[in-house]
Amino acid sequence: MPYRKGMLRPHAGELSIFHRMLDASIILVALWASAQSYGVALGVHYALAGVLAVVGFLFFAEWQGLYGSWRAEPIRREAWTITSIWLLTVCVLLVLGFFGKASIQFSRVTILAWMLATPVLLVGERVLLRYLLRQF
Repeated sequence: MPYRKGMLRPHAGELSIFHRMLDASIILVALWASAQSYGVALGVHYALAGVLAVVGFLFFAEWQGLYGSWRAEPIRREAWTITSIWLLTVCVLLVLGFFGKASIQFSRVTILAWMLATPVLLVGERVLLRYLLRQF
């Protein structure tokens, strides 16, 4: 029986880029949905917060090895890593907002909803992807 490399290994680079783009999209869509659900118009401040959140999350995710292989790890460990990366990102955003005196520009309810919904969606994405990969 010949050795098979698997379906994903030859496309690891493309999948890694896709995964980063999917994470960035989830962060931005969660911000948009949070603002829409509370009737808040997205302005420049929200766009900047979204971009900073994406850049921060991707930076910390690289640092923590989130985009490596998690195949042998339990989903709980990956979920904890995602949540801790998001919490670190949120802390950086809060510090920047505080020292930049920009926190008054934001709806606290919208930002809180965004900060709570994002890790749930990111972990949900990982659970769904693991399920789909096991099916094929």
